[in-house]
Amino acid sequence: MKQHNPQKNESLLKACVVLPTYNEAENIESITKAVFAMQSNISTHQLYVIVVDDNSPDGTQEIVKQQMQQYPNLRLVTGNKVGLGDAYKRGISFAITTFNPDLMLQMDADGQHDPKLIPKLINLANDGFSLVIGSRLIAGGSTPDFSIWRKFLSTLGNLLVRYLGGMKNVKDCTSGFRCIKANLLSKCDFDYLSTRGYSFQSSLVYELIRHGA
Repeated sequence: MKQHNPQKNESLLKACVVLPTYNEAENIESITKAVFAMQSNISTHQLYVIVVDDNSPDGTQEIVKQQMQQYPNLRLVTGNKVGLGDAYKRGISFAITTFNPDLMLQMDADGQHDPKLIPKLINLANDGFSLVIGSRLIAGGSTPDFSIWRKFLSTLGNLLVRYLGGMKNVKDCTSGFRCIKANLLSKCDFDYLSTRGYSFQSSLVYELIRHGA
């Protein structure tokens, strides 16, 4: 196998992209390649990708292990399928312990989130924003693959979280596409955050804002 060995610059800060997966054998290779392809557009941070797989039966882990021979900045974290929040907790904890990164990025592995936006998220973090959200609910955002019912649930859920949680200035509390200052994550108490999908994402936003995001 041809080795892909992007030139490392030890002076660069580190940005870890956490990708939770379950049965993503069809997507994981292309997503991982697309993320690492963005390195050439990022001058301030070295990218690392942490795939957190919940013991997928479709061979997702085997594909990632093969890719690890090609990409030295790719890691695999495994575990039982408990919930999206649990996967993120494992991935974030591994990233902080292993790499001590400056930035942590969240994104889905199913193709919903465009890796080409990663440099833009990082640039905004460099400009002083400790929490950057890739939103579907602001001008320019869209949900083309959402059913009417899913759009309704997403809109209603965001309204409830924003107003009941006191986060009126955050348009999209349930988005899974984010860039977060890692030192802010270190202040958060993950033990009390929900492990379920949308509720984890919204409770994490609340916890980040509580600590000054």
